[in-house]
Amino acid sequence: MQSPRCRCPVVGAFSPPTLFVCLALVLVLIAVVLPQRVASAFADEFNDAYAPPREASRPLAEVDYLDWGLLSLGSHAPLFQPRLRYTAGRVDVLAANEVEAVLSFSVTNAWGQRSHYRIDGEFARFELNTFLGLGNRFELGLQLTLAGRHGGFLDDFIMGFHDAFGITQARRDQYPRDELRIEIDYERDGEFDIILGDDNEGWGVPSPVLTLKHELISQLRWRPALSVELGVKLPFGDTAGQFATPGWAVMLHLGLRQPITVVDWLQLYVVGGFLYSPAHSRTLGFPTKELQGSLVLGPEFRIASNATVVLYWMHQTGAGRGSEFSPQEKTTNEFLLGLLWAPTGRDDWVVEIGLIENTFNDANGPDFGFHLALRARFR
Repeated sequence: MQSPRCRCPVVGAFSPPTLFVCLALVLVLIAVVLPQRVASAFADEFNDAYAPPREASRPLAEVDYLDWGLLSLGSHAPLFQPRLRYTAGRVDVLAANEVEAVLSFSVTNAWGQRSHYRIDGEFARFELNTFLGLGNRFELGLQLTLAGRHGGFLDDFIMGFHDAFGITQARRDQYPRDELRIEIDYERDGEFDIILGDDNEGWGVPSPVLTLKHELISQLRWRPALSVELGVKLPFGDTAGQFATPGWAVMLHLGLRQPITVVDWLQLYVVGGFLYSPAHSRTLGFPTKELQGSLVLGPEFRIASNATVVLYWMHQTGAGRGSEFSPQEKTTNEFLLGLLWAPTGRDDWVVEIGLIENTFNDANGPDFGFHLALRARFR
């Protein structure tokens, strides 16, 4: 008789693509980055000689690698909305006493229908992310959110788009439009429990999130930027309205930004990590697991001295536990296309405009969405 195999719960939380890239990041850290980090400890004056000054806003033509980063967005999958989510953004950290404020608004339409459950509605988020440079390559962040749930207005637009291009409606046309509904048939007897309905439309406060980021390597010319970020979801928020989950949650991510040396207008972002939410077993009525892996991968294109375009893939292992409510347990795959634009031609404030689209699994992620944000830096 064979002895039972031991499964590592951390490795089991990652799908093969996520695990592969995260392991690749570790190899890069060991083989390339750590030697450079050790060397830089004995050559801080090299950074001082080449890094651009950061005391005041600068014309963008003077900046080699201005790290605006990716869109200030986390996953918009329905089951991730009340939970701790990784929010993309910069890899670099702010200089000591430098402050950045990001005010963003996003709205996404969600649709998922199976014989024993239905998810239908639109989710909106106002987020205020503030960051403070602490010095010594450390940065502190705080995220405050106001979240909304409604029947929405995007159903006609999405269904018209699907009809125009011959895309299946996935049974969306068989139900009322612009309706908020999460309902589950737990006993498979045709009797649905309504988790969220039209009476639950409105706004609530998810849990605040504290982050601490440390820049391990500063990007100079061809050298990559590398940082590690720890995030903690605080045990506050509207749990009664199901805008927040109870208890604490933590996440840890390693972010890499690599310039492509052949051209001076292209950089690659890779962020991998995990999220651990131990204090709850259900989210919006669905059984959920504690550990998830996450991966963000994509390029940044500099299209002008004051504008960049980003196109990236946000991949997370599913929040659902078990296959009873498939595909909630499967990976979510969101593609995000965005423009970051500095209207004044300087780096002190930036406008973000973005689109959100789900792929591969049609029932566990956002169907379609919009994003708008304003970033401002104060020195």
